[in-house]
Amino acid sequence: MILDNAAIDRLAAYAKSIGAEGSALGIKSTVQPMQRVKDGATGVDYYGIANSTDIDLKDEVVVPSGADRAYIQANGKMFADHKYGQSDVVGKIRAYIPVMSGGVHAAWKVRFHLASTDAGMTAAKIIDELGGIGLSVGFFAKDYGPPSPDEKAAYSKGGKGPSSVVRAWDWFELSTTCLPANKACQAPKVTYDEKHAAAVEELVTKGTISRVGAHALGLPITPARTVFRAQPMKRVAVVGADGKTITLVRRA
Repeated sequence: MILDNAAIDRLAAYAKSIGAEGSALGIKSTVQPMQRVKDGATGVDYYGIANSTDIDLKDEVVVPSGADRAYIQANGKMFADHKYGQSDVVGKIRAYIPVMSGGVHAAWKVRFHLASTDAGMTAAKIIDELGGIGLSVGFFAKDYGPPSPDEKAAYSKGGKGPSSVVRAWDWFELSTTCLPANKACQAPKVTYDEKHAAAVEELVTKGTISRVGAHALGLPITPARTVFRAQPMKRVAVVGADGKTITLVRRA
């Protein structure tokens, strides 16, 4: 696991910049198979799950039907790993699609288009090579707490139930990331699942994607590979103890 407070700090600053307010800041991420579709006007779009009723790594469920999308729909941009500079815009959200299961709103799927930036093209290559990339939702929890007996029964899977349920939340941001994070909104740190990051790093090693693009999407590597070069040697005259003998030696 990788712990990173910097993402939370960046997310909090961005929320303030767009006027989103709340006391319980959260990140919820997932990596699931994505669908690539051709669009006659812009080339290629992608479909991916942004949030579902799955229990995250902090044993929390963020209920899809509780989302208020006013902030994110007003902007519609997708970012690189919760960073918000002009070069960090990865793409644009085209549609928000509720996914129903047994009459229950079980997930949010988004249709998005990736920009022709280094981060955007790297994200597209990761999706094409690995079948998906992390989608990470930034939100403020408005109503959350321990699950009721009915909620525990509804969201438990494989014998595991949630310890917290976010019932109502302001969805104000969406990022693509190499480090899918799951953060309970009352927890002080972000916890990352390293499996996806390891697969992305392998693409860097193979030269399939650039180090710069992977770094922009959150992979913990330096943008440029460090190369160690031997210092050039030079010949130096050394006078012996007798004050007469001169020996030539090589030194850095």
